[in-house]
Amino acid sequence: SRPVINIQQTITVTPNRIDLRQKTLCGAPSGICLKVKACFEYTAKPTAIVGTLEAEKERRKSGLSSRVQFRNQGSEPKYMQELTLNRQKQKACMEETLWLQENIRDKLRPIPITASVEIQEPSTRRRVNSLPEVLPILNSNEPKSVHTDVHFLKEGCGDDNICNSNLKLEYKFCTREGNQDKFSYLPIQKGVPELVLKDQKDIALEITVTNSPSNPKNPTKDGDDAHEAKLIATFPDTLTYSAYRELRAFPEKQLSCVANQNGSQADCELGNPFKRNSSVTFYLILSTTEVTFDTTDLDINLKLETTSNQDNLASITATAKVVIELLLSVSGVAKPSQVYFGGTVVGEQAMKSEEDVGSLIEYEFRVINLGKPLKNLGTATLNIQWPKEISNGKWLLYLVKVESKGLEKITCEPQGEINFLKLTEAHNSRRKREIAERQIDDGRKFSLFSERKYQTLNCSVNVNCVNIKCPLRGLDSKASLVLRSRLWNSTFLEEYSKMNYLDILVRASIDVIAATENIKLPNAGT
Repeated sequence: SRPVINIQQTITVTPNRIDLRQKTLCGAPSGICLKVKACFEYTAKPTAIVGTLEAEKERRKSGLSSRVQFRNQGSEPKYMQELTLNRQKQKACMEETLWLQENIRDKLRPIPITASVEIQEPSTRRRVNSLPEVLPILNSNEPKSVHTDVHFLKEGCGDDNICNSNLKLEYKFCTREGNQDKFSYLPIQKGVPELVLKDQKDIALEITVTNSPSNPKNPTKDGDDAHEAKLIATFPDTLTYSAYRELRAFPEKQLSCVANQNGSQADCELGNPFKRNSSVTFYLILSTTEVTFDTTDLDINLKLETTSNQDNLASITATAKVVIELLLSVSGVAKPSQVYFGGTVVGEQAMKSEEDVGSLIEYEFRVINLGKPLKNLGTATLNIQWPKEISNGKWLLYLVKVESKGLEKITCEPQGEINFLKLTEAHNSRRKREIAERQIDDGRKFSLFSERKYQTLNCSVNVNCVNIKCPLRGLDSKASLVLRSRLWNSTFLEEYSKMNYLDILVRASIDVIAATENIKLPNAGT
């Protein structure tokens, strides 16, 4: 049978606590060293053993880097030494220096160190009778290793050396003025922040984190230092992390934020530790370039984390309502601005071309978009109140054609109102010459009137109007629509011959029909 060896193991570490403030010239880059000593004694026959010192074995198994290393042993914190146990009850010890790594983050959990022993395999040899030597074995009833934990001295964690933090978070949505670091809080509508998005490229989320006792009358209950304190912010697809700005911090500035590759998440290190009674306020600046007309809400997930003890660190969602304000404006001009009527009355049946109707007037409406491009919107429409006829049903302005610039092919409705009589259109060069001649004549003829009798022709007052709807598909920054029309000369001879002049009002406005109710369109008429 094989002899059984009982080996007692002990392990000691000096100092038995790590004080990060007490640094020495011990050779470690961090200035902090630990003396690790393991001793072994046996109660059976003499034998050779191999002792092993190892630190943070489980931490390294989980893929984390070790916070310590043995002197001159490389990155793996493991040290082995051969020992010989010569006599019973006589200790054989091994000792090595353990170095604390620089800039470690985990200062809360202790550093575990183990000592273990194995029987040294002998070199191949034979006894006199040529029979192989029978190797001893360790007593299976004895522990195979001994273990000790070296704790960090945690000055901000109370007498029990346990850190019970009390991290609290508050947030407010803000707008950012251009590229300046000037922020304004969003207005609150029905208890929810409302973002009216015009042409701004960025918004900001103001975040304040504190770590104070929950009950000032019992300050030892919580509010201890929060180790490895961090905030993780996760953004929706419509927002992208851009930068951070620290507004204020007490008692010291420790904030650092880093985003992932696509800007969908930011990790903000608050402090290690984030001490008792500390506070920090900062802004997360977020790009709105991916906000579309379908975006109704912005939801940002915020989660505080710490390795200190705190059970109530559930994530919260910062929510804001999005209102898209379209910066669309429309202006109009009539060319020429003054025309004349005269001659003889011609019946509708006798008219073959547009020139038979009367003087040419082109109404040009210019649409300008200072906000987000509308190329994918497809629901913006220019509504024109067209003064088709006077109250007794006689023609007023005859709409010949609608043309556009800066848009996709324009199709206005109802199409039947455009060139209703199917009159022959005049050539483009002739129309331009006609407008020029009218404008030259304007000043000369208009000055002849001394006493002026005039009337304003207005929709819903003395004119029957038709609503012409022209979709603004493909509108980017600007576009124009030209409505070519003819003044119905015969109507003016029959109804307004005693008038010196008349004003004809043509009104236009922009309308947006959206699938959601979050689109606003101020100042959209002319």
